[in-house]
Amino acid sequence: MKDNINSRIKELRKDMGLNQSEFGNKIGLKHGAVSKMEQDGNRVIDQNIKLICDVFGINEQWLRFGEGQRNRENSEAVLRQLELEFNLTGERLELVKNFLSLTVEQQEAIVHSATIIAEANKKALAAKKKE
Repeated sequence: MKDNINSRIKELRKDMGLNQSEFGNKIGLKHGAVSKMEQDGNRVIDQNIKLICDVFGINEQWLRFGEGQRNRENSEAVLRQLELEFNLTGERLELVKNFLSLTVEQQEAIVHSATIIAEANKKALAAKKKE
């Protein structure tokens, strides 16, 4: 079996003892969609990757690229630790959760935008100090 996202989806499904229909039901897809995702060379859309990772607790880097551990660390425990250590509550905690649920490309776009805003803020503060 080739080492690609299609084979990793199939491996995951089989390891869980699910047929394609059962796997699809858990992520809201039909048998045919799961069958296509498992076929070598077929593109798997970001939305389906996110569904698989979220529903089954799978590390997205592993699913996409075969890198790292297959299963995510207990994400709830990690989030709870961040919440306590950094006093994240309400909207700030939701922001972290939402950020972590994005694709790598989406995260990079947000980091880039935040960097631009931070640099503009530094310049504005420096200009005020000179006044």
